[in-house]
Parts: sequence; structure tokens; C-alpha cells
Amino acid sequence: MHYNKTQPAHARLKNVQCVSRKLADGRRRLHYYHRPTRIKLVGERDSREFRENYRAAERVWAARREQQVSGTVAENQGPAQSIRANEKKRDG
Repeated sequence: MHYNKTQPAHARLKNVQCVSRKLADGRRRLHYYHRPTRIKLVGERDSREFRENYRAAERVWAARREQQVSGTVAENQGPAQSIRANEKKRDG
């Protein structure tokens, strides 16, 4: 993450991306995103709202990983059976 010397250092949160945007009036605004889910984290960095958004994004990411793992296990079980069937046809 990018830290400006004028900003206080925050506790580092995993998977949080800080993006600086230049507004039309010349000011800069920081936006935070949860990298794996691409969910925008609303609120100031140390606010309760920000922490709640971060936890929700982490739950979404955990659910996606769980689906990927369960899908991978199912995929790995299926081809193994078809490989054995092909070997039997070839040998028999």
C-alpha cells in the first residue's frame, strides 16, 4: 500500500488495495478495494464501516475458495474413473 508521510500508518490488512484518484477540483481521494473479490471497501480506513466491509469481502472470498476447492475435488474424482475405464478397454 502507498503511505503518504502526512497520513498516519495503519495496521496492514491483507488483500487491500489503495487507489488514489484525482478529483475535478484537484484534490486527491483514496479508495480501497478488496483485491481477490474486487469489492470496494466503503468508509474511512479506521472506521467501523470499513472494517465491516472488509470482513464481508473476506467472507465472500472464503466462500468462493470453498466452492473452488469442492469443484476441484469433484473434477479430480471424475476423470480418475474415466481413466481407469479407458485403461480397462485398452488392456482388455
